[in-house]
Parts: sequence; C-alpha cells; structure tokens
Amino acid sequence: MTGIDWIFLILYLIFATAIGFLFRGAAERSIENFFLSGRNFSWLFLGVSMVATTFAADTPLVVTGLVRKQGLAGNWIWWNMAIGWAIAVFFYAKLWRRSEIVTDAEFLSLRYSGPNVPLLRSFYALYNGFVINIIVSSWVIFAMTKIVQVITGWQSPATIVFILLIIAAFYSVASGFYAVVVTDLVQLFLALAGSLVLAYFSVEKVGGLEQLKIQLENPAILSFWPDFSAHGVLFTFIVFITVQWWAQRESSMPGYFAQRMFAARNAVDARRAALFFNFLHYAIRPWPWILGGLVSLVLYSPDLLQQKLPFFSPDAQGEASYALLIQEILPPGWKGFVFMSLAAAFMSTIDTQANWGASYIIRDLIEPFYAKRKLSIPIKKLIFYSRLSMIGIVFLSGMLSLFLNSVESAWKFIFAFTAGVGPVYLLRWYWRRINVETEIAAMAAGGMITIVMTFWNPFPESIAYPVQLLTSVLGSALVWLPVVFWGRKTDQVVLDNFFARVHGVAPACVEKNGLKLPDTFYRESVLFRWLQVLSLLISIALTLFGFRELFFGSSIWGWLSIGFASLFLALSFFDKEALSK
Repeated sequence: MTGIDWIFLILYLIFATAIGFLFRGAAERSIENFFLSGRNFSWLFLGVSMVATTFAADTPLVVTGLVRKQGLAGNWIWWNMAIGWAIAVFFYAKLWRRSEIVTDAEFLSLRYSGPNVPLLRSFYALYNGFVINIIVSSWVIFAMTKIVQVITGWQSPATIVFILLIIAAFYSVASGFYAVVVTDLVQLFLALAGSLVLAYFSVEKVGGLEQLKIQLENPAILSFWPDFSAHGVLFTFIVFITVQWWAQRESSMPGYFAQRMFAARNAVDARRAALFFNFLHYAIRPWPWILGGLVSLVLYSPDLLQQKLPFFSPDAQGEASYALLIQEILPPGWKGFVFMSLAAAFMSTIDTQANWGASYIIRDLIEPFYAKRKLSIPIKKLIFYSRLSMIGIVFLSGMLSLFLNSVESAWKFIFAFTAGVGPVYLLRWYWRRINVETEIAAMAAGGMITIVMTFWNPFPESIAYPVQLLTSVLGSALVWLPVVFWGRKTDQVVLDNFFARVHGVAPACVEKNGLKLPDTFYRESVLFRWLQVLSLLISIALTLFGFRELFFGSSIWGWLSIGFASLFLALSFFDKEALSK
C-alpha cells in the first residue's frame, strides 16, 4: 500500500463521518425517523440499500472460496435462496409494509394474543437483535480482518478494522437510518466499481477470458451443475433446491430487509425494492467475484497459498486468495481504490446490523418495559439508548470475530441454526392456527439441535452440512407442529384485525368475518403472482446463463439470453396496484 492508496481510504472515511453530522438533526426528531427515516423512501433507494447491505466484505471471499472448491456450481449454497426470495417479493413484501410497524418483533404483538406474547417478543428481539445479528456481524468483521491482513501485510490488522468500526458506528449512531441508506448509495457504487476493477486486472493478468478458459485445468469448473458422481453431491444439491430456501429465517424476509419494507413510501415501493434487490443480488453482482475466483485457481495452487498465507486455515486460504489478487495484481492507486471499496462494503453491512439490532432493543425491550409500568420516556433518552445499543452490538461482534475460522463455516452454521423457524415464518401470515407458542418452540428446537450437531456430527464431511440442516428442520417440526394444535388459540378479534391490516387473507375469510379490504387486494390474482415468481426466477437463470456465455461461450447465445431475461423481468415488475393509484 502506497501513499496514494491510503488517500483513497482516508477520503472515504471523511465522507462517511460527514454524513453522520449532516443527518443528525433529522434522525433525532423521533424513533421512527431514527430507525425508518419517516417511511418516505422510494423503491430504488431501498433496493440499492438492500444490495449494498448484503455486499459486505465477506461475500467476495466466500464466493471466491466456493468457486475454488467446486467451480460455478459451488454457489448453489446461496443461489437456491433466490426461490424463497422470489416468493417473498410477491407474497410478503407488501404485507410487511402494510403492517405499519418498526421492527419484525413488533409484528408478534400484532399477530398473536395471550400472556406469552411479551415473552416471545423479548425472546425474539434477543434472538435476532443479539444472537443472529452479532454472529452475522462477526463473520463480516472476520472477513475484513483477513482482507486487511493480506493487503497490508500486517500480522495484527485489528487497528485498521477498529478504525473502520468506529467510523461506521459513528455515522450510524449519529444519524440512524438516514445515514445508513445515504451511505449505502455511495457504498454500492464504490463496491461494484472496485469488484469490476479487480476482475478486469485479474483477467488481464492471465491473458484474457479465452486464456483463462484454456488455463483452467478442469472445464467442468465452468458448469452450473455440480459433479453428481462425487460422494454426497447429489444429496446436497437436492437439499439445497428443495429444503434450504424455505427452511431458514430469510424465507419470508429477514428483519434487516423487513426494516427496508417498513421505510418504503407504500406497499408498491416495498415490493419493487425487494424485486430490484433479488435480481441484482443473484443474477448480476456475483460475476466479478466469480471471475476473481477463477483467476485465483489459475494463479494460486493450494501449495502456493500455503506458502503465501501460512497463518490461515486451508478454507480461509481459499477465501483470502481474493485479497491476495488485490495485493499482487493491482497497481498503486487502483489498489487503494479497491481497498476503499471493500471498506465501504464492510461499513454498509456493519451500519445496517447495528441500526437494525438497536431497533429491537429499543422498540421491543426498553419501550415495552416503560409502557408496562406506565412510565413515559423522552425521545432524547430513547435516542441515547439506541446509540448505546449500537455501540454494544459492534463491540460484541468484534469480540466474536476473533474465534471464527472461515466465513463459509459461519454461513452454514447460521443457515442450520435458523432452519427450524422458516416454515413458521411463512405460515404465520396465512394460517390462522399458528400461535405464539409455535414460534417459541420452533426457534428453541432448531437452535438447540444445530448446536448439538455442531459439536457431534458423525456423518462424512461431504454430507455433514445437509444432514445437519435436515435434522434441524425435521427435529424442530416434530416440536412445533404439535404445539400448533395443542397451544393456546389466538384471539379471534386479534386475528381479524391482523389479517385485515396486512391483507394476508383469502377474500372468503374476509367476507365471513365481516371485514372490508381495499379493492386493490382483490385485483392481485394469486395465480398471476405465482406467474411473476416464475418470471423472476427465469430472468435470474437466463441472466446467469447469458453472462457465462458472454464470458466463456457464444456471445450470440449470451445476448439472446439476456434479452429474454429482460422481458421476463419486465413482467415481474408489473404491479396492478400501482396503476390503480
């Protein structure tokens, strides 16, 4: 790293700090302003924010590691979730916005009744706001630490990571969700530009795309389909495409994305933001990382990585080869720009996780505590607690990151840990019989089963993860399904109010209960929404295929695929409710 490289990073940090000062006043007007920016964002702003938030520093490393081990097909561990996300776009995004809440934990008080609701809401806030949130943040910090370590050559890179954490915490603590979304716009541009710059220089290093294809030892690396003849691969693939996408917590949209839905101007903007994210996240954004992973296969054998990165585990070495490309290929200036882009991506995730986690602590723990005792709490005091909570989350995440070995292993743990709750999260919007005890049972059972199998899993490594995932899903189902029928029924008035509010009910049920919904709900055909789900998935698949053909196959087939993908995407974007306004 030369002087000009450090200048890029310093300039960005100055910009992020300035944002904190700029929006501080607006954020302090109310808790809704601090966490949702007054519910006034358009779909484009929120869609960009969602893409930026999931960019992070860990994702390029994980994709690089997956490509090195399994080729393009290794990405099915997360590509499969495009199915669940497509369903969430057309069947859940609008419902989240119509709920008019601040956190997804607050949803529980809207949906359920009974003495266990406050307990579940508190447990849910701690489960998501602390446990899940801190695990996710920790692997992002872990990834950034490895990047800094490789690029700078420092054996103790904590200083730079600590500075980045302080800056991210400052502007998000000062200005809340305003700063998160505004900085996300810049961070996404920088992160995409940085990944494209690295992909270009990496491909040029090996002589261009044609030479890259020739130098890859195994042509099957470029296949979208895994090698089903290898032990456990077919079983793992089947679990991915038939179970994982609906089983884990993101099946109906995770809390930090639901927060974006809450902040949208209306339900139409909420759906379009989710659709925009879904397409860019799965179809467009991975390609610079995939190219980097392929180049790293050509340049760095496992033995060479062991020589260059002896202080990493074998899995972490494959992931860190992405940072090695930055260090060894990029010229001065460009190296600083790409490093800055990764710092921006890192901070975009940390600010979101901190703001989202603090929203649980304030809205679902502190405010109910004061309300129960019939005490009022000034806005300034709530804002102070919010900022204190965000600082605590960032600190605990940093501490946990010291105990991780690889990002991929953390991904798999969180997928399995939350596998039991997915079906309940999906069904609670449409099945009235789901009760408060069902959610408690699903969260507790899935989490405990995963923890046990993390320390005791007798199956071969090739199938250890899918078996763990299936065990978590089936084991938790054996617990929560009986609770659905044996647990306390939700009060009928609460159910009627909830289903009328979010429109998550069939018209026949509405008429039966004497409720009236806006005409827009009746015009949203369920069949048409399923066709839009299919259209979105086809557009993603065609775009992925199209880019692979442009890079390594026929340009004609590539452009044809992308052209047809745009038609299917346009169909997905159509919304009759928007036309009625």
